[in-house]
Amino acid sequence: MARKNSIIVLSGLFTLDGQLDADFKRSVDRGVELLSRGEADFIILNGGPGKYVDGTYIPSGMRSTYRDAMRDYAVSLGVPQDLTLVQNYSSDTVGEAYFVKEMHISPRNFFDNLVVTRRFHTSWAMAIYEKILGSKFSTDFEPVETEKDNDPDTLAAEKESMDRFLKRSEGID
Repeated sequence: MARKNSIIVLSGLFTLDGQLDADFKRSVDRGVELLSRGEADFIILNGGPGKYVDGTYIPSGMRSTYRDAMRDYAVSLGVPQDLTLVQNYSSDTVGEAYFVKEMHISPRNFFDNLVVTRRFHTSWAMAIYEKILGSKFSTDFEPVETEKDNDPDTLAAEKESMDRFLKRSEGID
């Protein structure tokens, strides 16, 4: 794989005690692994207030954001803080793609990037990043195996979300 400008790690879920859940940790682990192998210059950690594994949302400003938890975890794995870029405005994939583009990718001319996300979420993330970033940017994807990859309810929810996004964004360039 050719060296990328950045590795973009998408958010996941918090455990009820405010920690990264196992699948979320796997995504950060993969991003850190790729960065430590020299696959990119920076790691972008994505996510705002966040959501718990039980589906409830964390009120903005009340607790750690995904970004904080991801950065703390990545730094604990040995990533220098100056190689971490963060986005903490959005905790959904559409918003994350938009804010990462506006805050980091466009201003820094990061034209070649790698997105790390859970395998079940990869198709949905690809559709979003293709739409939000457009053809000016090259974006590859690194799927991370999770226990939810073959879960029918998870896959149905992902398909429903992707279909809704594609319908709503039809005709928007």
